[in-house]
Formats: sequence, C-alpha cells, structure tokens
Amino acid sequence: MDKEISFPGWLKSLSFNSGPKYMALADAIEQAVKNGSLHSGDKLPTHRWLADVLNVTIGTITRGYAEAERRRLITARVGSGTFVTGKVWQQAQFNVPQKPEPTLIDMSLTLQVPAPREEILAETLQMIASDPLRMTSLLDYLPETGLERHRSIIAGWLATLSIHVNPDNILITNGGQHGNMMALQAATRPGDTIVSESLTYLGFINAARQWQTHHIGLPMDEHGLIPEALEQCCLQHRPKLLYLMPSLQNPTALIMPIQRREQIIEIARRHKLIVFMAGSSYPNPGGPRLLYDI
Repeated sequence: MDKEISFPGWLKSLSFNSGPKYMALADAIEQAVKNGSLHSGDKLPTHRWLADVLNVTIGTITRGYAEAERRRLITARVGSGTFVTGKVWQQAQFNVPQKPEPTLIDMSLTLQVPAPREEILAETLQMIASDPLRMTSLLDYLPETGLERHRSIIAGWLATLSIHVNPDNILITNGGQHGNMMALQAATRPGDTIVSESLTYLGFINAARQWQTHHIGLPMDEHGLIPEALEQCCLQHRPKLLYLMPSLQNPTALIMPIQRREQIIEIARRHKLIVFMAGSSYPNPGGPRLLYDI
C-alpha cells in the first residue's frame, strides 16, 4: 500500500545556497533515496504544499520533480500523485549468454529448422555488390524507419498472411532484440511493472532487466497464459505492459485458442494494459486470429 508522507524529514538535506532551486530539490530526493529516508512507494508532497513550505513557486517544484523523474527516482501517476520508484538509477549490466555445449540441446528457445541461410545471404550480397547504384543507396544515411521500398515489401509479405498494414506503420529494426528494447522504452518507464507468461523468451526478460522494469511471470496451462492469473495481477500490481506470444510460444511452442485470446484482450482493455504481441517466426495461415484483429 502506498504510504503518505506526514512529515518530509528528507527535506533537511535540501539547500538553496547555490545553483537552481529545482536542481537542489532533485538532489535532495536523490540523497534521500540513497540514504534510505525515502523508500519505494513513498508518496511525495503535492506541488502546492511543498511550494508553500519551501517558499518557492509551484513551477520550481514541478521542474524539480520532473528532474527527479528524469533520473528515474520518482514517477507521477495521474490522479494519484508522485511516488518514489525505489532506487537510484544504476547502469545495468547486459546479460551476454554463453554458447551452450555442442553436445547439449538448448530447450530454452524455439528455433527455425536449419536452412541454407549462408548461401542465400552470400548470393544477396553478391547481387548488391554488382549494382553500384543500389550499393550507394544502402550505404547512405537512411530514414530511421527504414527504406520505403523495404517497408512496402514487408507490407506485401504480411498481406499474404492476412495481416494488412500500411507501410508507413512499419518500423524496421536491427533485429528482434532491438525491437524489444524500443517497444519497452516507448511504452514503459524504469520502475514500471510488466508481465508475461512464466516461460517466455529470455531475450525479452534481459531487455526488461536492462530497462530496470519489474517483471512478473504469470502461470500457464496447456493453452498458454491463464486469464484469471492476469486478472489478479492487474488488480494487485497494476502492470503497464503484457508481453505475449499467442502463436508457437517461445519456448513451449503452444498455440493459444481463440477463446483464450479473446479473454486476455478483454482483461487488457478493462485494465488499460498495453499488449506487446511477439510474432512467430513460423507463419500460420488459417490459424487463430491475431490479437491485433480481436
């Protein structure tokens, strides 16, 4: 339960002797988090109350809180107030997985059947190298969303899977992990709670840890994520995002039935939960509808 601050003892370290006042306020919040005067879930005073106590403008408090939020020390919840997120931002360490022993079968991932990818890539690179004009276009500065012709080709391929999208709504990333991190940074903030199936793609968990969100794995059955578990989690933890793989789930390869998909989307709508659907590497024409279509 969120805790109201009756007397802000952490303000004792606040000094307006030098520098901007709003920066001094942010520094005091950071110092209080470091020394334990403020804890995760503590509710900070309102802007107006603190402005009156410190004899400064409300704008100063607003800028100070904004700076503290930029440092990932606090978070503002519309209609509820401003709360401490729990810890001073630290540069997280990337988890670089070790290559498994060649005699072991890695069951933590679902992988494509081996294909002549090396030969296909070599042929494609040779074709590009033989066309100086095309090579120049690829080596120049490119739009951050990717080349228009590439996005149009992707849209055409998706249409064969009954997924109809405008090329302008397609963003080309440097691989799936880049896409995972971009989606997390766009939809969440450090300290937010995100949920997924209890067994899920390890790369997403690593991205969530790097972004310093709180990850909760939810129970599954033979059909995937259990709706009742998601409902209970939403009531208790108010998660911001659900990461879900309804088709050929990684690593279990489960395919979620349409009724289960509809139940999960209905829960997400009621709790204003963002659903991040990870697509399958194996197209399944004629299979259950995508979450996007429900």
